[in-house]
Amino acid sequence: MDLAKLTAFFAVAQTKSFSKAADLLFKNQSAISRQILALEKELGVQLFIRGSRSVVLTKAGQVFKAGMEKVTDLYQAVLSNTHAAQSGYIGEVRICTHPGTLYSNILTPVVLAFEKQHPEIFVSLQTSYSGDASRKLDEHSVDFVFWRWEEYASTKRSFMNVTARPNGFLLPADHPKASVPPENLTLEDFKDDTFILLSDYIAPKLASRLIKKYAALGYDPKVLYAPDLDTSLLWVSARRGIIAASDQCIAAGNPAFRFVPLQQLGRTIFSFIWDKQNDNPSMEVFLAFLSDYVAEHSPSV
Repeated sequence: MDLAKLTAFFAVAQTKSFSKAADLLFKNQSAISRQILALEKELGVQLFIRGSRSVVLTKAGQVFKAGMEKVTDLYQAVLSNTHAAQSGYIGEVRICTHPGTLYSNILTPVVLAFEKQHPEIFVSLQTSYSGDASRKLDEHSVDFVFWRWEEYASTKRSFMNVTARPNGFLLPADHPKASVPPENLTLEDFKDDTFILLSDYIAPKLASRLIKKYAALGYDPKVLYAPDLDTSLLWVSARRGIIAASDQCIAAGNPAFRFVPLQQLGRTIFSFIWDKQNDNPSMEVFLAFLSDYVAEHSPSV
């Protein structure tokens, strides 16, 4: 059974005439008649009762028509979905973020808004430290990393800024400076604190940037390196030191801690970063959405 025979069948069933079906399909009547006869022979049933003035479906023809209408509807749906998948409107977008932004109030609204607008595209989320996330970008096992562009900068990658958030220090809630208004605090007020830092594999450039700022002020800060983010937060809660972070830090809203923004530490620009050679078509859909989202919610970034 081919599409031409089905097309002829539906045309005759609709017009109840071989000649009108031929006109509808821009074919001659004999061609339509041959296709219907061939279809009846293939099925082993009579589909039409040929009258002098009209052609009507037999009972078998009615059953065949009802069944094939469902088949053709399914075919059209499959065809539509196939094209949508090729264009990226059905698929998956894989996003990796740093564990420090696990509960970020930036990433979650973006994902929820995208899924609402594009319910046929599944967004998978995972966390990795910067070194692993960079490898995953190269391997195309993730499509986007949500973090700081400076840690992933490369000619083979691109990025889109989403928002800029204030940096500061994460202190234990009972730290002497925790109750001081942030506008009255400077880096010098924390010169005697121990700074808990992460390795460059976990958070590249963050440690050196902080040390350089204090060196410029004439201080040699005390530093304690933590093996991972969880340990660094544990050490802060144990009063072993403080952490330089943005207000998107996983513990910024925890009552056991106090986040103090400092203008001298500037802002962190959060971005979506991707490999230019990644050919996942759903990425283009996500980026088009993201461009509109940023324009509406963070036009100054």
